[in-house]
Amino acid sequence: MKRNQKARHLEIYCSCGLKLLKYKKGSGRRLVKVHRDRISKDYSGVFINNYADENTDIFCPQCGARIATVKLISGKYVNKLNQGKIGLIKG
Repeated sequence: MKRNQKARHLEIYCSCGLKLLKYKKGSGRRLVKVHRDRISKDYSGVFINNYADENTDIFCPQCGARIATVKLISGKYVNKLNQGKIGLIKG
């Protein structure tokens, strides 16, 4: 994240209502990718300790919906969110 950007802390929920994580996002557009080093708190335990291979799906522990897919982007493993299953994002 660039130094002159102001970070926002977002709380991300699944569409079923389960609180997934608290994430520090830089200014800009919508949330598409979740970088592991920017996760402040992982309430569900499925993101921060997930060292799965590329193209592995991450599922919601409550409803079983696919909420993200692990991708290799610019040499880093990131979790690309499934926009259809991510519910409320509070900032």
